[in-house]
Amino acid sequence: MNRHALKQVYRHTKLIKINPGGQLSFPNKKDDDRILFTVYGILNGFFIHEQNERINIWLGHSESIIKPSDIKSILPDVFFIEAIEYAEVLEISQRKLEEIGVYFPNMEKHMIEHIYLKMIQDTNNRNTLFRMRNHTTRFNYFCEIYPGLDKKLPKDLLETYIRPSTL
Repeated sequence: MNRHALKQVYRHTKLIKINPGGQLSFPNKKDDDRILFTVYGILNGFFIHEQNERINIWLGHSESIIKPSDIKSILPDVFFIEAIEYAEVLEISQRKLEEIGVYFPNMEKHMIEHIYLKMIQDTNNRNTLFRMRNHTTRFNYFCEIYPGLDKKLPKDLLETYIRPSTL
């Protein structure tokens, strides 16, 4: 990637620092096209569903990428991201990234080969995990896709990801 493309990305990127227990919320907005890159830390994404039931649906760790509006297309409730430990996240508009890609073809190539493929991989891993019904298989797969997180997460949070659910 050339220097000018990186400058453009930098100009449109926002660094968000989240202390443990701190939250970001993503209300249901049509024009929300933010992409979040987890730089550091551990994040948990969740919804508060009927009867104040908390539904944990996404774990972010170094190099995780998420577009909250894609998650909200599954459940239209407000989506929250909470820091399990101190975390740093980069936020950029998908529209801005695509505009930069028009002027800098190498940036567009990078977006396709790295950013979008990583988003798809994270989504596929999460979907596979949530479809598994056997507790042991699900735990082993969790350890494979989130190496080391089984030792860092609070036990009650870990259990929500490895316990087969009715969703």
